[in-house]
Amino acid sequence: MLRTTIAPKTAAQRERLLDALTQIADTDPLLRYEVDSITHEIILSFLGRVQLEVVSALLAEKYKIETAVKEPTVIYLERPLKAANHTIHIEVPPNPFWASIGLSVTPLPLGSGVQYESRVSLGYLNQSFQNAVMDGIRYGLEQGLCGWNVTDCKICFEYGLYYSPVSTPADFRSLAPIVLEQALKKSGTQLLEPYLSFTLYAPQEYLSRAYHDAPKYCATIETAQVKKDEVVFTGEIPARYIQAYRTDLAFYTNGRSVCLTELKGIRPLSASRSSSPAVQTAAWTRCAICSVRLLDTPQQRRL
Repeated sequence: MLRTTIAPKTAAQRERLLDALTQIADTDPLLRYEVDSITHEIILSFLGRVQLEVVSALLAEKYKIETAVKEPTVIYLERPLKAANHTIHIEVPPNPFWASIGLSVTPLPLGSGVQYESRVSLGYLNQSFQNAVMDGIRYGLEQGLCGWNVTDCKICFEYGLYYSPVSTPADFRSLAPIVLEQALKKSGTQLLEPYLSFTLYAPQEYLSRAYHDAPKYCATIETAQVKKDEVVFTGEIPARYIQAYRTDLAFYTNGRSVCLTELKGIRPLSASRSSSPAVQTAAWTRCAICSVRLLDTPQQRRL
């Protein structure tokens, strides 16, 4: 739901940091990390800021590694808007690879994840080539059009052509994400954002302020109860606003409020919300990185 970059304050401790993160991630399924293939930064994905604080403290106390982290950003997803397909043919410029690939993209309902189907016979294109296409598609799905993972769609491998003996699996692995990118451009994608359910506890005198401030953070209040001198609200809020909402609550209640959250699900980002500076900055930053990555030859990787 959130991501940030993490680095040791002493460069010599980088390998120790990676080893430590591997051990921590093995015991915490909500924590993941990866090394960016372009910038070589260590990118940490986690559920909430408290989890990040716990990880930082654990690294310092148990592993004796002092770290520096940047301000976390929300992890968005992308979903295709309509069915589309694209084919790049062998020996047709600017295709530099000894491969032809045709892919189709079909959107699926929210929460469906990614489905894949090959309609190219194994009798024609053997398993090593088929695996290479899947590797390339995985890589392309990680980039999306704005640099976020693509989800809730079906990808079909519709057409493939190779020249024996010059074509190799590497040609198909390299071409597949480029074909997928073109298919996604025809389809277009919408951004999806994580939503949180929250329970807010605050002194009763702040009932009106807490209720009327919620829309400023795109939050909706679903229930409100008064218990003695305390008011309890439940509702939903986009994950990107929760920190600002909590900070505001703590300020005007003089630290006497508590806001508990849990992940509710993923929803499309509305047009008005997607125009916010924070979302545009995140999208264009990821887009710039993505455009560089797709020029590189993707390495074989597993999900």
